[in-house]
Amino acid sequence: MNNHFERFVLLLILVIGAGLRFQHLGAIEYNVDQVYPIYQSIMTLDEGDFPLAGQGTSVLFANPPLTGYFFAPLIALVRHPIAAYLLTLILNTFAIWLAYRALSRLVGARPALIGAALFAVNPWIIEDSRRTWVQSLSPFFVCLIFWALVPVLTNQTPHPRRRLLIALVGFALFAHTYLLAYALAAPLGLLILIFWRRIPKPTLILGGFIFTVLMTLYGIGLARQWDDTTRRSEAFASGDSKLSGEALSHAIRLVTGWGYADVRGQRAPAADQSLRETLSLFSAAIWTLALLAGIILALLRLSPPFSTKWGKGAGGILILLIWFILPILMMSYVSRKVHPFYLLLTVPAGHGLVALALAPLLRRPKPAIPAVIGAALIFTGAINGLNTVRFAQATLAHPGEDLPETLPLVDAARVGETIRAAKLPVFSAMNEWTPITLNGHSLRTEWGTPSDFPTAVLVPPEGALYILFERDPNAAIIPPLHGDPIESPLVLADDTRITFWRVHVDSIQHPAALPSDIDVSFAGWAMTGDSTPGATITLDTYWRIETLHPERGIWGFAPFAHLYDANGQPVANVDGAVISPLTWQPGDLIAQRFTLTVPADTPYTIRVGLYDKVRPRADGSFINAIFRIPTNEEIEYSAEIQLEER
Repeated sequence: MNNHFERFVLLLILVIGAGLRFQHLGAIEYNVDQVYPIYQSIMTLDEGDFPLAGQGTSVLFANPPLTGYFFAPLIALVRHPIAAYLLTLILNTFAIWLAYRALSRLVGARPALIGAALFAVNPWIIEDSRRTWVQSLSPFFVCLIFWALVPVLTNQTPHPRRRLLIALVGFALFAHTYLLAYALAAPLGLLILIFWRRIPKPTLILGGFIFTVLMTLYGIGLARQWDDTTRRSEAFASGDSKLSGEALSHAIRLVTGWGYADVRGQRAPAADQSLRETLSLFSAAIWTLALLAGIILALLRLSPPFSTKWGKGAGGILILLIWFILPILMMSYVSRKVHPFYLLLTVPAGHGLVALALAPLLRRPKPAIPAVIGAALIFTGAINGLNTVRFAQATLAHPGEDLPETLPLVDAARVGETIRAAKLPVFSAMNEWTPITLNGHSLRTEWGTPSDFPTAVLVPPEGALYILFERDPNAAIIPPLHGDPIESPLVLADDTRITFWRVHVDSIQHPAALPSDIDVSFAGWAMTGDSTPGATITLDTYWRIETLHPERGIWGFAPFAHLYDANGQPVANVDGAVISPLTWQPGDLIAQRFTLTVPADTPYTIRVGLYDKVRPRADGSFINAIFRIPTNEEIEYSAEIQLEER
């Protein structure tokens, strides 16, 4: 009867945990951090790129690259970001069962249900379980390692070698998904030393060898970017460390759900944030007290004379304390901000300490106390679950709030459909990785400044797909130069508009082919408008990239147009926009539009050229591209090209 009841409750916990993790899939935020491992997978599959170091960090040197490799098999089958999300969601949901099984060996089956329930409905853990960034598999791996290690340390398994190998291989893999995962070596190593006699030594050596191989490969990857690695290391070491309570507060959040309503879902349509904050605070207070009681009880049981009384149970209590407290201590004297997901290294030990505190109450003959605990769990599950849903609803209600770097997955997928249909290089203000992941295959993608698009564009020979974002529903959409809409604007729930334009140059009114010393040739020009003095004329100039000059990384060349009067004196000087030479490819055209005012004195002359906007000379003038202009069977070398005299 009891076993059936426990299985039913466990199944219910798993269903609720899975439901909260899979609800509103389309609301999951798709941003640059979620994009990178998927991008890495695509580049491995399509370009044969096998990186030994991964995404850079804001704190120290680059992350290890293994998360991207984990996603690659699924991305190969389903060329869509949802494949990676399904992997993390499934494995991080499985972590609930792993947490329960591990805790049941330490605190008993029924108390472990309490810990598993808190783990399943914690909104902080749920949010991190719904991501694809490099640390996205932390809930799964930490629980896997804990589940495999506990029965070895407590001598509760007939297969200690197998379990230890799972734990060590799991740690080796986890450590090479993201940099901070290396910190799990501290509690893992300390527990192995404390329970040394129970550790199968050949298995330990094998696990250490696997870890060393992966770490060596990662070290080679860091060495290949030595300048960046040393620069980031020096910057990290130069910070002023100080004591901080952030790590402790975040570890508590991961057990209780404390503070989630304060920072997530504030703009959900239901507008119930104030009530949710109050109820969440009450719920968090209950479980914080239980956690504190669990820590005190654990310390008492480890101290004389209690340690003699509890005997075998002392080992399990020590495991819970070390697994929970050591990562907190490691992150309490720091020079950088500590984020909640850093403390995922403490799960599920904190949940186990709560279960430890409540275990004696579950053994009371009166059913009232277990019923009260059950009611508290139901209340907590309801409020934490509601907070999780409200975050998703707020994201869907305001999808354009953090454009262009962040979109809900459902809207990002709709952008991806257009990218796949266009089959063109993509230019936008999005991070360059994002269009590739939405396309599902590698393609050329460049970052650009949208404010420049109406007057300056880079046009590959086959054309390009330019994507514009406009959050103001009343603002006019100004198309990119030479852009034609390829479909109706994508209008999001908050009236943000995403427009798609095919930019192409089929012909040039006045073609030319004048090479220069920077391997960019003048390809021609076009002019429209009234030549009456005081009127405006529109001048389009075209510049073709012939080859990639080796010095282009320090360039900032931009087109210019000069007006001269009949006496050769300058009347007007109009500068164009810089399109970074690092985005150029051979065959590309730079199209630049100028708006000029016709001078009162005629005739006048228009001359154009290219100047380096970022490298002025000492006298204030700029470095210009020098063009080879044929004149009367001779070659004239000039920084200016005369278009016509009018």
